[in-house]
Amino acid sequence: MSVIERAIAVAAPVLRVRNLECAFGKTRVVHDVSFDVRAGERLGIVGSSGAGKSTLLRCLNLLITPAAGTVELDGRSLLDCSPAELSLARHQLGMVFQHFALLHRRTVAENVALPLEIAGLKPGVIGPRVREVLERVRLTDKAGAWPAQLSGGQRQRVGIARALVHAPRVLLCDEPTSALDAETAKHITELLATLSHELGLTVVFVTHQLELVRRLADEVLVLDAGRIVERTHTSEFFALPRSEAGQRLLASA
Repeated sequence: MSVIERAIAVAAPVLRVRNLECAFGKTRVVHDVSFDVRAGERLGIVGSSGAGKSTLLRCLNLLITPAAGTVELDGRSLLDCSPAELSLARHQLGMVFQHFALLHRRTVAENVALPLEIAGLKPGVIGPRVREVLERVRLTDKAGAWPAQLSGGQRQRVGIARALVHAPRVLLCDEPTSALDAETAKHITELLATLSHELGLTVVFVTHQLELVRRLADEVLVLDAGRIVERTHTSEFFALPRSEAGQRLLASA
């Protein structure tokens, strides 16, 4: 076990999920899900299509409100927060989307600045912070560009910069590389790993791309029909998955 792995093993949970349930109409999508995410950990959530991965991820910052259960950030229940308190808590939960979710009538810098504008910060504070995060993702030369002028990889870097602009403790990533070609996906994976290491970020991501899991995750959580059927160290998962769902995923890769 490396020094980093030992530190993660003894770290207190930054996220704690207990007995989470989520349904759309009469269809239950997430069933009695409980798990912890420790500070500094990189957790990959995998499962077949329809397993509930993205729904679960969106429950972690209440983009989707669960029907039952609790989600705690640093020991505080998000479901008990007032709207103003939840807005502040979400500053600690940066979100990266599969298809970037950029506003096409705003420049790169303006897209990154948007969360700070919504929070009511002054331009004198916003400008330096935007430049700082664009430097982190190596896009300072694209600050004035429009999203349509960027490659897919560059658009995702903008999305990552926007997610970082509030200096979150946790980065939630929904299929961050699935809209990209293999080489670009590799670069985005390397960027996420670097940011996690340099900023001490906790990363929770969902994906159907097992190569992303292999390169980025410390641990793997397997969902099947909305339930957790396995959680294990990444190397152990790829050597010998314990669940039938995990075995099917590896067999189909």
